[in-house]
Amino acid sequence: KLYSGNTRNPKELASFNKELALLGTQKGELEERVLQLMDEVEATITDLTALEGRLSRARKELDAQRQQTQSVRDQFEEQLGELVEKRNQMVAELVESDNSLLIRYEALRKRKDGVAVARLEANNCGECGTGLPDSIRRRVQERQLVYCSSCERILFTD
Repeated sequence: KLYSGNTRNPKELASFNKELALLGTQKGELEERVLQLMDEVEATITDLTALEGRLSRARKELDAQRQQTQSVRDQFEEQLGELVEKRNQMVAELVESDNSLLIRYEALRKRKDGVAVARLEANNCGECGTGLPDSIRRRVQERQLVYCSSCERILFTD
C-alpha cells in the first residue's frame, strides 16, 4: 500500500512508515531470539553428547563390576558346595562312630542360632568371652569334648 501510489494522505503514509519500522524492529528481535535458541540447541547437543559418553562408560563399568561380582559369587558358591560336601562327609563319619554326639550338636546349633562351637582364645570363650580355667584349656587341647560353662557351646582350639 505504501509504495503502490494509491495512498496520498501524508498521515496515512507516516503511519505505514511507523508500522514498517516497528515490524522491522520485531523482525530483528525475532531473528536475535532465533540465533540465541540455535546457540542453546548447539550447547544442549554438546552436553547431550558428553552425557551419552559418560553413560556409555558408566554402563561398561557396571557390566565389568557385574561380571566381577558374578565371578566372585560363583567362587563362593563353589566353596560353599565343597564345604557342605565336606560337612556331610564328616557328619556321616560321626554318625558311624557316635550318633548321640551328632544329635547333641544339632540341638545345640538350633538353640544357638546356628553357632554350636566356639574357639578358645587365651582361656576365654570366643563367643561369650567368659574366662575359663587352665584345666579347660588343657582338656580342649587334648581334643576332649568340653562345653563353655556360660554359653554351653562346644569349645575348640587350633
